[in-house]
Order: sequence, then C-alpha cells, then structure tokens
Amino acid sequence: MPTARELGIDVVAFGTLAHGLLGGTMSKDKVDHSNAYIPLFHKENIDKNLSLVEVLREIAVEKQMTVAQLAVA
Repeated sequence: MPTARELGIDVVAFGTLAHGLLGGTMSKDKVDHSNAYIPLFHKENIDKNLSLVEVLREIAVEKQMTVAQLAVA
C-alpha cells in the first residue's frame, strides 16, 4: 500500500468482506454452504472463522459500527 500511494496507483480491494463472512449476517446456524469450495468455509474452518467474526462483532458494537464497517476500516 505505501508503494502504491507513493506512485499514485489506485488499489481496488478484492474480497474485503471475505466472500460474505465479514458481512455480519452469517452465524453457525446460518452458514451459506454454497461457498464450501472456498477454504474459509470448509467444514474444518468455518466454526473457527465464525468464532473470530463474533470477536469482531464485539469490537464493532463497542465502536458503534457494523462488522462490515469494521472490516473495511
């Protein structure tokens, strides 16, 4: 990022919300299994990743913002 700024190059973020994981609407009860081909959503990863999102949710609540806003910030 510093080099891009220095050179005046714009950067477009890809996957900022981790294919919906950081959108703040997924939970262990409501997992989108259509994304199972993505490692974030593999059976062995999803529970841990959703737990991490819950930690982010606590921080977002403290800062009075959504999980998505926190992730983008």
